[in-house]
This record gives sequence, structure tokens and C-alpha cells, in this order.
Amino acid sequence: MKRSCLIALALITILLLSGLFIFKGIYSFLTPVKTLPAQIFVLEGWAQDKNLETAAREFTSHDYQCFLVTAYPYSELLVMGWEGKLAFRLHRPLKPGRAHMLNITLSGTQASGEYARFRIYVNDSLVGADATARNEKSFVFQLPASTPVDHVEVAFINDAVDNDEDRNLIVHNLRIDNELCDLSNCTMEYSRKNDSGESMIVPLFSSYALQAKHYLSAYGIDDSLIIPISADTLIRSRTYSTALAVKDYLSGSGMSCDALMIMSYGVHSRRSYISYKKAFGKETQIGIIASQDVEVRNDNWFKSRAGRRKIFREVTGVLYAFIFL
Repeated sequence: MKRSCLIALALITILLLSGLFIFKGIYSFLTPVKTLPAQIFVLEGWAQDKNLETAAREFTSHDYQCFLVTAYPYSELLVMGWEGKLAFRLHRPLKPGRAHMLNITLSGTQASGEYARFRIYVNDSLVGADATARNEKSFVFQLPASTPVDHVEVAFINDAVDNDEDRNLIVHNLRIDNELCDLSNCTMEYSRKNDSGESMIVPLFSSYALQAKHYLSAYGIDDSLIIPISADTLIRSRTYSTALAVKDYLSGSGMSCDALMIMSYGVHSRRSYISYKKAFGKETQIGIIASQDVEVRNDNWFKSRAGRRKIFREVTGVLYAFIFL
């Protein structure tokens, strides 16, 4: 066999082995666990129910002195991941006498080829129903003129998970007569069932960080130890922005930050680790714990389009963090 053929065969073999190594090791690379002694524990709070209990156990089983919960402000009002109702209870009910127009902007994710469907209730009476799509879409409904409008409910009616595809309803905003309904003029509650099938009512807050604090208090952690931190300015990436917000808070409060323990969610953890190391520099040791992603695991990520897309997005994010942060 010619020498050139042997070299080509060797190169092909190396590429194939490298590809196999990367394929088998990419999930472990994206979900690092590096523990170290630290007094400050930082949780990326956007994952909510899926890792809050894990974070609470981590905090209470170690000698942490401070629990920081980070998040970027809502890019949407709420991701409804379970069947249930999002209620808008108006501080000042609308008086009867004329018709009112309700405009709601929604999108959804799909499972089994079907996107999220919803119903709209006003004062517990059905006024309309429809289906969402991948992109944001506005739906307009006329509200009854004969009765006062006290509350509006958005019901998610076809939650499903199939082959690691999770069908969710995403509520971006709701307006009545062009006035935005938010926490300044109404009380919002999300009534749904928890992972155990028990009914629960979840109050909503202006950011995931505040909402996570509310949940964490229920796990018995002293409320004074939980500090929500929201990054209000986007600098290069959301994760990097929240890391800088943590650094600014610690610097302003005079707290020592020789070491931090970070808990992130699943395959996003490597990107979080790099972002915090870039934000804090060599003066601060960074530990990382990747909490379990119930949807994308080492044994199934390559079997679904959603899993492959998530891995690709995080690999791209890691490359961006390495090069540009």
C-alpha cells in the first residue's frame, strides 16, 4: 500500500475516533461538577421547579453563609409548563356599559406535531379558544359589555411530553383596551398541579429571581439569607450579564468573594462556569454543580431533535464564551 494511502487511512481513523470521543463525551463536558469550599452559593434561578429542591439540599447540607439567586428579567410573562390557568385579577374592575377588547400575545412549543392550545375565560365564562404556533401571535377577543370585568384567565389545555419534546404555552403579554396588564395594575397567579399531582397556586413576580426566592423559602431556608439578583443590562450574553451582576453586588456589599459555588441547569452548566470565570477573573475560585436535566440526559440527547438542538446550542454558547467573553 502506498505511503499516501496509509497516511490518508490514518487521518480518517483519527477523525473517526475523535468524532466518537466527542460524541460520547460531549454531555459530560457540558455538565461539569467541580466542588470547592465556599461561603457563597449562587443558583441560576431561571430553571425554577426543576432544580430548586436540589439547590435547597445543597445549601442546607454545607456551610454556606449566603444564597444568591440570579436571573435575567422576563423575556416573556410566563412559560406554562403544566396544564393550568394563569389568572389576571384586576386591581380596578372594568365597569359594564361598553365592550372591551382583549389582546393576548402567545406562542408555544410542540410535541407529537401539535402546538399548545388555550382557552380564555372572563369572570369564569369562556370567551374564546385557539391554538398557538412556534412564533409569537396576537389573539383578539371581545369581552362582554353587560358585566364588569373582574379577572381574566388563560387556560393551557393540552400539555404533553413525547420523545423528549415538551409542549408548553408561552404567555408574552396581555392587554385590555391597549392597556398592559402587569403587576402594577393586577395580581397574577398560576394555578396548576405540581410534580406530585397536587393542586397549587403560584404567585408571580417581576423576575425569575424573585420567584425562585419565594419557592426556596418554602424549603425552610431563612428568607434573610436568600438574595435575588437580576441583571437589568445585557452585556454580551445573559449568563455573563448575571455573573457581572453578582460581582457588582458582592463588591458593593463588601462581601469576600475568594470562592463561589455555582449551580446551573443541565448542559448549560459549562457555559455558566466559563462565564463566571471570565467575569470574576483569577482572583476568585469558581466551583460548579450541574443539576439534573429531566428532559435531556446522557443516554437520550441524540435520540430527539430537541435534545440535539439543545446540545448544539450549548456547544455554540461555550465556543462563544471561550472566544468573546
